[in-house]
Amino acid sequence: MISSNNKKLDSIQALRALAFAGVFIGHFFICGWSHIAVSTFFVLSGFLLTIKTPNDYETCSFATSFKKAVKRISKLYPVHIVTMLMMLPCMIWQDKILQTFDPVKYIKQVVLNIFVVSSLYPSADIASSLNRVAWFLSSLFVLYIIFPYLYRLLNRIKGVHSHVLIILISIAVQTMIVYLIFGGIYDENLLVYLTHISPFYRIFDMVCGISLGLIVRRIPEEKESGKVTAAVIEIAVFLFFLFQVYLTDSGATSIYLYRAPFCPAMGVIFTLLFYRKKGPVTKLLTNRLTVFVGNMSGYAYLIHFPVIFYFNIFVVMNLTSLRRTIIHLVVLPLTLGITFGGSYLYDRFISERK
Repeated sequence: MISSNNKKLDSIQALRALAFAGVFIGHFFICGWSHIAVSTFFVLSGFLLTIKTPNDYETCSFATSFKKAVKRISKLYPVHIVTMLMMLPCMIWQDKILQTFDPVKYIKQVVLNIFVVSSLYPSADIASSLNRVAWFLSSLFVLYIIFPYLYRLLNRIKGVHSHVLIILISIAVQTMIVYLIFGGIYDENLLVYLTHISPFYRIFDMVCGISLGLIVRRIPEEKESGKVTAAVIEIAVFLFFLFQVYLTDSGATSIYLYRAPFCPAMGVIFTLLFYRKKGPVTKLLTNRLTVFVGNMSGYAYLIHFPVIFYFNIFVVMNLTSLRRTIIHLVVLPLTLGITFGGSYLYDRFISERK
């Protein structure tokens, strides 16, 4: 079994930072690699749970699994509630201006968010409501609950090649889901839910992460030989990644590529590359700044959206395109500062209470 030492955990945190950057840039500039980032987060969740935790899942009951899932999101839950309450007044204000205010809808949204089960509601309008990125926490919570059952099933499959096949099948199933949904459903709320938010879609990302974790546990770690090969692979992967991001942002690629198979496949490849950290790109990207951002990424993920949302509502909405771009570039450091300043202070608060 491969030990999860601090250096490996640092490189994984660096990958979290890269994924968070994709989400942040996607919400701030409406471009970037947010879809790849989301898949990467879910792949990482399955991967880390597989390589870091004791193998006690064979006897894990539903009650135990539920308690563990609650514990895993407990640090994020207060931030989730605060950011939800931050968004509530502005969302109500907007609906009243548009004369679309529905108190029943808001009661439903608040209740589902309080119990962290909004991702189970089959509509993006409800599942991704108030602090709209909080659906991620809800989907993750659901997947944490069922993780022991997934692990138990996959751990019985012993062959490494079989787990490679499982990863390929999982990506193929996601691709088929995207193809069928976009080809036959025209309700945007349901479409976004089924191909982005639903834990029943994201389960395949987690399966990829679990199988990848089982693979690296069963294959002895490579020695320091093969540095040239590692460098060539990393550079090729990152160039292809940047090219695909360019195509997506320019509108020159298909929905079928930037949702699946590209996103889950890149999540698996990035997770493996950063875990191994054999090449120059992953070594360069693993530094104090990226490790710090990765450590704060859970809090920052929930905090950044309200910060950006209020900035856009009260500053950017009525500006020309040029002025909007200039102000975005000026305010970007301030937005990041608020996001990570709040994340750091909360992290310190939690640490001091232990």
